Amino acid sequence: MVQPPAGIPRNVSLCRGPQAPAPCNPRLGLHWGSSLSCPIRGRAAFSWAFLNFSRGMSAGSRIEFETHGGNRVSTRPVTAPRIHSLLAGLLAWWGSSAGTQAQCQYEITAVIAAPRCPPPFNNVPATIGTALTEGPDPAVVGFYYPCGADTADTAFVWRASTGLISLPRPAGVSSMEAADISERGVIVGTYDSAERGFRAFIYENGQYTELPPLPGGAWSGARAISDAGEVVGFRSIGSKGDPVNPFSAFIWSASEGFVDLGVMEGPNSAAVDISSDGVVVGWTGGNPLNSLGFVWDSGKVITLPPIPDGSTSSAAGINAVRQVCGSGFMDVGDPPTLVARGFFWENGNMTIIDPLPEYDTSGAGDINRAGQVTGLSVKLSNSGDRRAFLWQNVTYDLNDLVAPGPALVLRRAKAINDAGQVIADGLDLSGDTVTFLLTPIDPPLGDINIDCTVGFDDLIILLTDWAQTNSPGDLNNDGVVNVLDLIILLLNFGSSSY
Repeated sequence: MVQPPAGIPRNVSLCRGPQAPAPCNPRLGLHWGSSLSCPIRGRAAFSWAFLNFSRGMSAGSRIEFETHGGNRVSTRPVTAPRIHSLLAGLLAWWGSSAGTQAQCQYEITAVIAAPRCPPPFNNVPATIGTALTEGPDPAVVGFYYPCGADTADTAFVWRASTGLISLPRPAGVSSMEAADISERGVIVGTYDSAERGFRAFIYENGQYTELPPLPGGAWSGARAISDAGEVVGFRSIGSKGDPVNPFSAFIWSASEGFVDLGVMEGPNSAAVDISSDGVVVGWTGGNPLNSLGFVWDSGKVITLPPIPDGSTSSAAGINAVRQVCGSGFMDVGDPPTLVARGFFWENGNMTIIDPLPEYDTSGAGDINRAGQVTGLSVKLSNSGDRRAFLWQNVTYDLNDLVAPGPALVLRRAKAINDAGQVIADGLDLSGDTVTFLLTPIDPPLGDINIDCTVGFDDLIILLTDWAQTNSPGDLNNDGVVNVLDLIILLLNFGSSSY
């Protein structure tokens, strides 16, 4: 008989009655090895057995775990509603995609690079991706730097099916950067012209739409677009002697035109991202380094506080379930040094995103539906030493999560979609700055510490976080670590994605 490691439950039994003897007479058992007459293996078999068992399960039933050493631990007797809750939870897990958790590994599925510069330069211009879509052929937008003495950035859109396509520059435009793209392929960003200054633009079906500043203002910029076609950004209000400042956050749509959100806490505001249901985030203050983040929802504004122990905040991303990420500044050390820290915000609660080990700062830039946040960590002693990270309750170095391959350096994770794909800029084997598309290799369910294997360390984490909320041990995403998560982990114990 195959035995589990010491301390791992060998049998998990659902037992009838509050006074069942030890060992109980199980109506359902999850057993290691094959010496028993009816071992249950797999999700479907487990759910089928649970259905049959639940017909005779009464209030006061309990669940018992037997370790390899013979010790037994029982749950408290459960009530009838609790029985129904267990059944509903297990069936939901059976029919689900097995929950969402951080990836244990990524593979680099594309390297996105601008055309090589002509002689005498011969280098690849730095290519920076800013946003991506989903689907079997995701689109990536961004910009690449000029060659030689040229000072003009060029916006691009890339797909695996088409390669990199440079966006044409409108007449008079000297430089442009694409900031975001909708699932319909509509691109927004900002371009610069000597005659009009910075202008927000929309690019759709080969045509540009310019979003102007307010009358008397000088500049505008677009930062994000929702799949409903709502564009957010900032535009100058203008004042006597200063057409650029102050400026105000806006929402624009083809049906409603501009909705100006006001300067809020002032003197300026800027919208940075918008959710699928039209909730806008950004910052209000003098500039992003001296600001507070905001969440705008149908005319109601929540001003975010400074990050814990810090002085500022600035929201950078919002997902479909209204979780927000961003960054702020705090003083650390003696004498104090001002450093950046990323944050995760949900329902009024703000959590600091710690920097990577041996790094001094963290900055968060995007968040997906699963609450995974991307960004970068930087060393103060060498600002060129930066590493891309993925955060989901813990900060992971993306370089450590890439499947074995060429010795590349991922320096900043710029965006993440709901499928978990990430775009990150970094250095290729030639030392050129390019954008990498990373696609997750799904970990086995129960791999809490993201080492690609479900094992004893994962069990320790789950038991340590027992009854906790917002924990990676919540494998079925029901909001709390409980016996359902333990059963899921045991069913997958020993699984590996290698």
